[in-house]
Amino acid sequence: MNKVFLQHGPNPIIGNHPAYPRAETAVTPRHHQRKRHSNLHVARFPYSIVIARIGMAKKLIMAAGGILERDGEILLVQRPHYQDWSLPKGKLDRGESPLQAALREVREETGYRAKALGFAGAFGYEVKGAPKVVLYWLMKPLKQGPILDPNEVCEVRWVTVRAALRMMTYELERDLLRRVYSG
Repeated sequence: MNKVFLQHGPNPIIGNHPAYPRAETAVTPRHHQRKRHSNLHVARFPYSIVIARIGMAKKLIMAAGGILERDGEILLVQRPHYQDWSLPKGKLDRGESPLQAALREVREETGYRAKALGFAGAFGYEVKGAPKVVLYWLMKPLKQGPILDPNEVCEVRWVTVRAALRMMTYELERDLLRRVYSG
């Protein structure tokens, strides 16, 4: 029988911090479960992430990124290696918090130093059989400099949210934007 791995208690992503309440358990009572899934599931609670997976065998890949906002527009990056338009994001370095990684990745991929305004959301998927979770923060650009990694990003473009939804390559990122800007 498969086991459900569930992280709960102190926020598994951010840890104990007064601004982030404790994570809630995402497992529903057995009589409410209709079927078992073998994919990664990420549930967003107010300021907390609960990650559950059945039979998780590979190490969780953590990544973080930002949604830069300026005058009703957001910033997208084009990555030539993937031939895509997406939000700036990348994997966490050893010892780095998700927020630190998000700010670093935004600076490397866009050239902007930014200020985090608040947690925007998260999603998960699998990469070569390993679960990956990407956390995003809303950000305000402070100062523009050069793109620090021109081999990874060939172009950055400020666009309206509506244009971004048409341009973005990945549905999970479009869903995140719809959740953030639906209200």
